[in-house]
Amino acid sequence: MIESLNIKAEPLMIFDGNCGLCNHIVRMLVRADKSNKLKFVSNSSENIIKIFPNNYETLLQCDSIIIIEGNCILYKSKAVISILKYLPYPWQLLRVFQIMPSIVLDKMYDYIALRRYKWFGKLKCDISFESAQKSKYSDSGSKLRLQKTTR
Repeated sequence: MIESLNIKAEPLMIFDGNCGLCNHIVRMLVRADKSNKLKFVSNSSENIIKIFPNNYETLLQCDSIIIIEGNCILYKSKAVISILKYLPYPWQLLRVFQIMPSIVLDKMYDYIALRRYKWFGKLKCDISFESAQKSKYSDSGSKLRLQKTTR
């Protein structure tokens, strides 16, 4: 478990930088988050060590997206539901799923997570983003480059 948080107040999404689905979702979120409320960092980024010097190994082993809001850490379906509140309409409509029990949503999350590499591929992600979107990421550079890797 992550013990101490050393981040700013903005919501931070930690995602699997090697996952094709995760990278696709992050790109979609960047486009949808017009107010620039969400921040992102890949669990394969060197910056994860800077942000969480005592806990980065735990983050690398976590098989879930993670949302950190202040001192609150959300995993799996709770993280997904939390992300939706930062997005504009019609994305907010998906929050209706929060009425379902977390155990059911987490089972659905686990089902997809277990098969994500098979369905969407494994990527070698060199995350560096265009300057207009650079503030959304904890990584820096000029362009996002994704390369398929063999399994």
